[in-house]
Order: sequence, then structure tokens, then C-alpha cells
Amino acid sequence: MLSNQTTPVVTGNRFIRRKEAAAKLGVSIATLDRWASTGRIRKPAHIGGRSSGWPESYLDALIAGAAPAK
Repeated sequence: MLSNQTTPVVTGNRFIRRKEAAAKLGVSIATLDRWASTGRIRKPAHIGGRSSGWPESYLDALIAGAAPAK
């Protein structure tokens, strides 16, 4: 029996930088930064000397409503 519920699709676990993360979530970079600083979403992980980002699976879970803020 098939259900009408869709399963969130996890596209991978690469790290997404700010600009792409903001576009994926449909918000501005300023809003993304504000959400991270106020705890609405978790802060980005440092992935290099001057690089940070969020795991793509975390952003996908946020979009699907399945991820906690932190």
C-alpha cells in the first residue's frame, strides 16, 4: 500500500557555503546570518582557514521541517 507522504530526499553531505545556503533556504544572506546568530539555525561549521558552511543534509532537513534548530 502506498502512502501520500513523501520522504525527504537527502542529496548528500557536502558543505554548503553562505550564498548557496541562503538561496537553498529562500532567504537573504543577512537573514541566514541573523538566524545563525540568534539560534534559529545552528551556526556554520568551520571547514577551512576562512571557510565555513552547513552540511547539505542539515539544510535539506530544515527545508523538510525535520531538523531541530541546533
